[in-house]
Amino acid sequence: MDLKKYIDIIWRRKWVILATTFITTLVVFVGTQFYSFPYEATTILRVATSRTGQASYEDLLYADRLLRTFAQIANGSTVKEDLVRLFDLNQEPAIEVQVLPNTELIRITITHPNPVLARDIANTLATMVIRQRQEIDNRLNLITIIDPAVTPKSPTVSEVLILAIGIFVGLVAGLGLVFIFQNLDNKLYSSEEIEVASDLTLLGSIPTVKKDKVLLKNNSPRYYEIAYQNLRTNILVQNHNKPPMTLLVTSTAPGDGKSTVVANLALSISRTQKKVVIVDGDMRKPKLHSIFQIPNQMGLSSILAGEHTLDEFIQEDETPISVITSGPVSDDPTLLLNSENLSWMIKELKMQFDFILIDSPAFFAVPDAGILARHADGIILVINKTMTSKGTILECNRYLNEVQSKALGMVINKVKPKDSYYYG
Repeated sequence: MDLKKYIDIIWRRKWVILATTFITTLVVFVGTQFYSFPYEATTILRVATSRTGQASYEDLLYADRLLRTFAQIANGSTVKEDLVRLFDLNQEPAIEVQVLPNTELIRITITHPNPVLARDIANTLATMVIRQRQEIDNRLNLITIIDPAVTPKSPTVSEVLILAIGIFVGLVAGLGLVFIFQNLDNKLYSSEEIEVASDLTLLGSIPTVKKDKVLLKNNSPRYYEIAYQNLRTNILVQNHNKPPMTLLVTSTAPGDGKSTVVANLALSISRTQKKVVIVDGDMRKPKLHSIFQIPNQMGLSSILAGEHTLDEFIQEDETPISVITSGPVSDDPTLLLNSENLSWMIKELKMQFDFILIDSPAFFAVPDAGILARHADGIILVINKTMTSKGTILECNRYLNEVQSKALGMVINKVKPKDSYYYG
């Protein structure tokens, strides 16, 4: 997966990242309002450890031992109990005592949520240590406070830093959720993903336009017309010397827009001076008579039932194309499609027209598409970019493998204009 695909995934689910970051930051912010940030107050003692004017090896050992003794006293349980009692604390204070290397200094640090109390405890503890010097060694020259604790102005941990960490954690968690959702998501979002999953040739991408502009004869946008011109060209070059005459147009599911694709493809082919007829093979939910605004009292179901002659059911549109509507809805369209009249009708149409486009029901919905496919020279699959899933595409692949020699390719419908290659 290249960088662009990662960016597309993140941008598509940016609201997951924003929501996760916002919620995490809000939780952290609310938590900081109830959390008492600790303050540190530090005091430094100096212990004059040398007993002679010139320090000997024994003096050095003595100094080290003495400093550690005072450090132990400062952090001892007795001192802590005295501090709890003296300052009426709920628990023992957090005390850190450190002997500074190569010095006579002891650093005492008190951590407490109350900065004033942290200062007072640190200075009191230093005083308590000084009082212990006579018990340790009355020969000590001096133990003094050289740097008393002052009131700390800011806590050890900044609230701003905590919020920044919260934002960072929210962003990381949001990114993690994005890719978890991506792995669980069965939907395909780009034309490239659909093409890879379907393993079919991409014949064309049809942009979305306003409802009153979907038919090419209704002053459609230039980029929309070019999309169908490219689709027409890609179909015709499939077999330059002998292009398919009978094309079955089907889809993965109802609502993919195949009827509109059939109508506009017929209009586009007719502009090359070819005679084109459209057959509405969807005798369950027909659409072509509504698209061309022509009557549907008689049509394909009437022909397959053996009523009248073929010419009686071919309706001329104001454009150079002819239409055979679905006719009255049948109780059993599958039975009609299995009749010999369908083969006869296709043969008759081939003698009168250069191209026959059959609008078929979605092949997952009913078995009609499979029956009609037997009479087609090529199959075009219309895929709705806004409604396609990986599972559906895999099912399409399994179905089309049975008629692989007839599969011309796919048309991705309802693409955003900016996602297509048509800018006219």
